[in-house]
Amino acid sequence: HHNELSGEIPDGLSDLTEMKFLDLSHNKFTGVLSPSLGVLEHLEYLFVGANAHTPGEIPPFIQNLTSLKELSLKSCNRTGKIPDWLGKLGGLYLLDLDGNKLTGEIPASLGNLTDLYILMLNRNKLSGAVPESLGNIKDLEVLLLDGNDLTGSLDFMCPDIPTDADGDGIDWLVADCKEGDSKDAGSPEISCPSSCCTLCCADADADCNDEDWLINNDPIWEHGYGRKRFVFEM
Repeated sequence: HHNELSGEIPDGLSDLTEMKFLDLSHNKFTGVLSPSLGVLEHLEYLFVGANAHTPGEIPPFIQNLTSLKELSLKSCNRTGKIPDWLGKLGGLYLLDLDGNKLTGEIPASLGNLTDLYILMLNRNKLSGAVPESLGNIKDLEVLLLDGNDLTGSLDFMCPDIPTDADGDGIDWLVADCKEGDSKDAGSPEISCPSSCCTLCCADADADCNDEDWLINNDPIWEHGYGRKRFVFEM
């Protein structure tokens, strides 16, 4: 994490069959995301973002990593659609696809990830309505949707917003809900109650939600955010 490592990710890492934590993010790795990693059945944390990987879809080998709890493919040139099979990784409590070029609609299958509490889909090219199945994720604390072309309403994410400061609920919900963001003057791309969305962005505002939301090798997360297993820092 945060070194100057370069070249392709070596296939030899697949020999480390008992490995649970692998963080190669923020280096200078190139080439494809090696399918050899798909044999690491005990892997619980996989972070390979912020490298110069060859553009390509979310690699199918990830569906073999059924022990995963945290997956970050942040800013690593992922293209194409978000695959339905991601919704079968039921142990995930963090899914970070921020900063790629993913297209198409958000698959309804992500609503099957009921243990998820951090979902980052921001800064992609996603379109269509946000699936109401995401409302099934009752422990969701962070949902980042900004920087896409999503439409519709997020009302379904907001019925259980606590009225007291100590209640449970979504702490960070960011979407392109700022007035005047769509082609129709004065209308936001997506509708979100002000009592629900913590930040409304617009495509023209590059500084909106410009935090990186990075993980470091402790592992402790940046952004001043406390979560169940680790802690965010600013």
